[in-house]
Amino acid sequence: MKFIHFILKAIFRYLIGSKSRIFGIWGMRRSGNHACIHWLANALAEKTIRWEEGQGHHFMFSDDGTVAFINESNLLARVPFFFGLRENITRIRKAQFLLISFEDLHPSEYKNWRDLGNEAILVRRNVLDIMASRFHNLNQKARSGIGWERQSLDASFFASVELFLMESEAPNHHHWQFEDWKLSPDYRMQFLKKLGLHFDEVPPVSHIGGGSSFTGTRERKVEAGSRLERVEPEDAWSIFLMDILSHRPHLLSPESETAVRSFLEQVNQ
Repeated sequence: MKFIHFILKAIFRYLIGSKSRIFGIWGMRRSGNHACIHWLANALAEKTIRWEEGQGHHFMFSDDGTVAFINESNLLARVPFFFGLRENITRIRKAQFLLISFEDLHPSEYKNWRDLGNEAILVRRNVLDIMASRFHNLNQKARSGIGWERQSLDASFFASVELFLMESEAPNHHHWQFEDWKLSPDYRMQFLKKLGLHFDEVPPVSHIGGGSSFTGTRERKVEAGSRLERVEPEDAWSIFLMDILSHRPHLLSPESETAVRSFLEQVNQ
């Protein structure tokens, strides 16, 4: 199996051609993955870029051609993955930088994709806000008669979250915190400095990642628990949170746990 993986990786490197930098971006859905990716693409291109779709839903390119982006690569089986590379080979080879994203990657699949990039960015976000966003988004889809398995809050989700929480930073393996990035220009500049970059242009909310689950609701400062009262349906959400407190409290920061307990007290009054 290792030999097969070695051969496939060699084929991948041959197909993409020479690249200045290759980044693997990892995160749970609703963590701000596409905000990080677009921001990083701006920094690499040293200007504001727009995405253009290539051949196939997963392949994107900056409008100036300097950045190639393979979105949610782990959803592609080997044959579609390499077929997509072949279909987009001219634009991919012309690009100076390659970004490859992986979302909700189950621990059993982790090692198979881990070493495709020379540098890795792990996208982190307050777990309570991830759950709030996914729960609310699932309800919105369901009201339109749409199922959305990819944003489920099931055993696979929790296994992946726990894996990400255990990850530690290392050379060329950086943690990107959504809340700090959104609120602090200093944090953004320090993060870019670690990567040897300097251009800081925060992109608008990305339609590629589905946008915000709370579009149309009142904007508030990003903080743990700030979205609890906006999640619908409230009764099912409350039951879900009670289960988290009972069986998975380690996923919550002290601030988040306090916010959850306060919210449940208000709901039960």
